[in-house]
Amino acid sequence: MKTLKSTIVLLLLSTICFAQNSVKEEDKIKELITKAVTATHQDYDIELTKKLYHEGFEILVLRENHLFPFSRFNWIVDLKEQKKQEKKITLDFKYIDVTGTAAIAKFLYFEDGKLSCTDYMSLYKFKEGWRIVNQTTYHHGD
Repeated sequence: MKTLKSTIVLLLLSTICFAQNSVKEEDKIKELITKAVTATHQDYDIELTKKLYHEGFEILVLRENHLFPFSRFNWIVDLKEQKKQEKKITLDFKYIDVTGTAAIAKFLYFEDGKLSCTDYMSLYKFKEGWRIVNQTTYHHGD
């Protein structure tokens, strides 16, 4: 009976520790995505963009029933041509799912209070931390 009680206590403790670790990872991912979106859509911070988005990153764009990959390199070229704008960006995270070193996040992206798009980002955790590797976007109003 003692062994059973000990086993149950151990299982409960490991479940609590795992849940807390998962929440911490989710918080890190939310912070990273918020920084990344601000860097790319408001501040046009090229160096921060390079740090947060993996060099193999691609946005997949669906237009007229065709899929177009848009690389981090092309995105950075595009960002260099942008002019800093005064707009209020807010994100509403719907969920973040973490399994080991892989994660996916779904969030709503608002500009000046208006829903602009729904984003799905895939991330991997590298030795240096979480980085965004892929993004799929649905633009509202398109």
